This record gives sequence, structure tokens and C-alpha cells, in this order.
Amino acid sequence: MNALGSILLGIQLGFLLLAAILIGGSFGGFLGGGYMIVAAILVIVLWGVFAGLMVNSVRLAYLYGTGRGSQSDALTWANWLFITAIALSALTGLGFAFLSFVGCGPLYVPSLYHWGGMIGTILGFLSFFLLPAIVRACVEGSSDSTYPAYHNWGWVLSMPLLVTIIWGLVWLIPYLQLKGDIAKGDYLAANHIYKLPFPGGESSWVIQGNNSSKNHNTEHNNQKFAWDFRRRCSTPVLAARDGNIGSVTDGYDGIGDNNNQITVNHNGKDGKPDGTVAYYLHIRQGSVPSKFRPKKDGPAIPVHQGDQIAEVGCVGKSLTGHIHFMVKVGNSSIGVSFVDVSDDDGVPRTFGTYTSGNRKVQ
Repeated sequence: MNALGSILLGIQLGFLLLAAILIGGSFGGFLGGGYMIVAAILVIVLWGVFAGLMVNSVRLAYLYGTGRGSQSDALTWANWLFITAIALSALTGLGFAFLSFVGCGPLYVPSLYHWGGMIGTILGFLSFFLLPAIVRACVEGSSDSTYPAYHNWGWVLSMPLLVTIIWGLVWLIPYLQLKGDIAKGDYLAANHIYKLPFPGGESSWVIQGNNSSKNHNTEHNNQKFAWDFRRRCSTPVLAARDGNIGSVTDGYDGIGDNNNQITVNHNGKDGKPDGTVAYYLHIRQGSVPSKFRPKKDGPAIPVHQGDQIAEVGCVGKSLTGHIHFMVKVGNSSIGVSFVDVSDDDGVPRTFGTYTSGNRKVQ
């Protein structure tokens, strides 16, 4: 097989592999909610069509490489499919990734679309802009004047860099809105007694931490000291500290104005209520165990650190499955920290990933 045919074949098989990974991973999206299912269907259909066209392009490259086909056909198909790969990868990495992030479903799907789309976009740009140089290097008699000016090295270097910058801004802009401003003096040593509210040994990414400009602040229901731990829906929500069940609301479902929550009134060292109340919001409909449902005029229901008190949901004003956790005294949230967070002074930070030391759940 000649050199140009071999290179075209290798590049296009790489895109076929990317398509296969995205399509295969998308079937997990059918375990999620409506938004993720829509994203999965679109990815399967669009990348499936792309893969079918790419198979024909691979065939043409193979025929040309073995001396049985047209160079013009092989290059024309490759050129247009590289452009298609750029557009489809960008749509997947930015559009479908966000769509699959909304609501419930496997957490790997948005990440697969986001990073797979970024890789595909960069490879598409490199393949498209390097194609003329590859032809000139492999085919005797090819000249620079044969190809448009946008195939020069300035474009080869600048376009992937531009894609990387755009992807960086997709992370940087939300981070600047959500990162918060942490003051160590707001977190008393006496409140360093909590554990992360999800099963031990499992890690969670913090979508939003304390004191952000978005909605974890005093202007939004005094939620300055709140966290959003991203979790897959229907996984356990664990008590972060001992106490007694306060209130339970878990009759709502779906994204909207009505939210679900369970609260826990904490006890001090003397066993009496110390005035602090933990709030666990966006829990799944009907997920609070019957033993933790208080009855009118019934006795206090004790709860111990590590008890499963609910399941993760995406209910109320929620973008994705997560645990919204905060502790209040009266109507104001207070700064607390976690004994199982070894970094950042025990205070989880926005976009950080933390592993729970709470009770393990089989």
C-alpha cells in the first residue's frame, strides 16, 4: 500500500474508533432521564451516519492505497469527512454533553461526550489542515499552489489552539461564577465534626461550593454555606452527623419549583439539641425510609452518622442529580467542615473531587 493511502486509512480508522466509543457509551444514556435519552439518541444517529460515510471513505482510501482506486475520490471524501468530524465533534462536546448533564443518568455519559468531542474536534482540525501537507509529502509533483491558503501552518497551529481555548472557557466561566470566596475564620473548629453525606470510599465532584455569586449566598435563602455534591440519582444520601429527624418532604418529582428535603436536628455533647439543623435537598421522590418518617405527636426519631436517610434526586430547581447540603442555625447557614476531607482545611471547594469517609454501603 502506498504512503498516502496508508496515512488516510490510519486517520479515518481513528475517527471510526472515536465514533464506536461514543455510540457504544451512549447506550448507557438510556438508563437516564429524558434529556440524557434525547442526547444519547442524537449521538447514536448522527455518529452512526458519520461512521457509515467514513466506512465508505476508508474503502476508497484502501482501494487507492492498493492501486485500484482514484486518488481524487479518496481525498475528496476524506476532506469533507474531516470537516464533518469537526462540526459533529464540537456539537457533541458542547451541546450533547450539556444536554446529557441535565437530570438523572450515568455520570460518565456527559464526560464521555465532552472530552470525546474535544478530542474529535482537535483531530478533525489537524487532519483537515494537514491533509495538503501530507499529500505534498507523499505524492510526487504536488505543489503548494494546488491547495487553498487556509491550509497553511498558521491555521494548522491556531485552530486547535482556538478549540482548546473555547473548551477552557466552557470550564472557566462557570468556575468563576461558582467558585465562591472562602474565609477560614467562618469555619469554627467546633463544627469540624461532619462527614460527607454519601457512601464511604466513593468520590463526588463539587458542582458549587460556599459563598458563590450564583446562588450559594445570603441573598438566596441564606445559603452561603451550602454545597452541591454531584451524585447519580437513586444512590444513598447518608446522615453527616448524629441527631433526630426534623422534617420530611419527598412527595414531589421532576425539575420545577417544588423541592424535596429532609432535615436533621443535631445534638450536642450533652445529648440535647444544640440548635444546628442539617438540610439535604433535591432528594428523590418517596425515597425516605419509613422508619425516618416522623408521626404527628410521635417520639423523636434518632438518626446516626452514616444512616441512609434518603436517595439522591434531581427535584426542584436542580440541573442534575446532586445532594444540596447545608447546616443552619435558625434561618442562617453556618460554616462547617468535614473530618473526612483532608485537603482544603476540610471545606470542599467548587470543582474539587472528594472521597467520603462516611459509612460504606454495599
